[in-house]
Amino acid sequence: MSLQPSAALGQARPDLADGLEEFDLEANRAGYVGMEICPVIEVPHQNGVFPKRTLAQILKSSEDTRRASGSAYRRGGGEFTKDNWNTEERGFEEPVDARENAINRDWFDAELIAADECRQQVLEDIEEQVIALVNAVSNTTGAGTAWSTHATADPTANVLAGKVAMRNRCGIVPNAMCVEWSAFQDLLECDAILDRIKHWGGDDPKKAAMNNLSLMAAVFDVERFVVAGAIKNTANEMAAASISTVFPEDKVLLYRHSDNRNMKRPRWANTLHWGEDGSRIGCALETYDDPAVRSEIVRARSEIQIKEIYADCAQVITGV
Repeated sequence: MSLQPSAALGQARPDLADGLEEFDLEANRAGYVGMEICPVIEVPHQNGVFPKRTLAQILKSSEDTRRASGSAYRRGGGEFTKDNWNTEERGFEEPVDARENAINRDWFDAELIAADECRQQVLEDIEEQVIALVNAVSNTTGAGTAWSTHATADPTANVLAGKVAMRNRCGIVPNAMCVEWSAFQDLLECDAILDRIKHWGGDDPKKAAMNNLSLMAAVFDVERFVVAGAIKNTANEMAAASISTVFPEDKVLLYRHSDNRNMKRPRWANTLHWGEDGSRIGCALETYDDPAVRSEIVRARSEIQIKEIYADCAQVITGV
């Protein structure tokens, strides 16, 4: 007999989610870009198989389409391969002690704080998975001059070299770009970038308008320009904080972005989400009682897989 959901397994708490900021807003504020780099696609089952094009099919040479009277037209055949998905459930819990909650209720809502902490852990986990995929990209080109050398660095030339390398490899030009926040600050000071914008006849590029990401997308001729700003503490809980960035400061990711469910269309990677078991994009929030410790347990959980679809559709610029 199948197991039916019940309050003992966890009661869905959409009201807790309503008490927190919207997921996209909070993730943006914290600098999380995982699901921007790997856009979410809903999958119908927890696991399965999907078709995708081969590199040979993407770069297939043109055929002779001439037809003689009375003869058949020339025909082609699809050359597809198969890949699979297999989502995993991930989550985090935090107890809200009944006594502690009663003592502190005039100062803060312990349940809401626990929900925020649990969701934060889930979001950080997603971010770490995506960055691990970025760090595993083997297609690289070197910047030569670090972008912090504002007078002589040439970021546009570096990005163009990365685009050319990817196009020559798979016939696809990247339409998206992701940089770490510190590299973005260097872009705002690079002479080559400032001169290019000045020649457009606009305002002083060092003013507020320069921070518009659409302007940077125009500079690098991409549809999406993403700035990763998340930071983490790499020290253990009892040690002094050791702060580092989640996205590598010395790398730039060029990639093909697509949220189309047709996996035959070129893209680098997606977040595959299965929601039939109650998962939500970002995370689902639930609570249940644990009488043994006289606490309410707050849980955040999500069912996803960070999946690289076409490895050739990503290029990393190193040494920026």
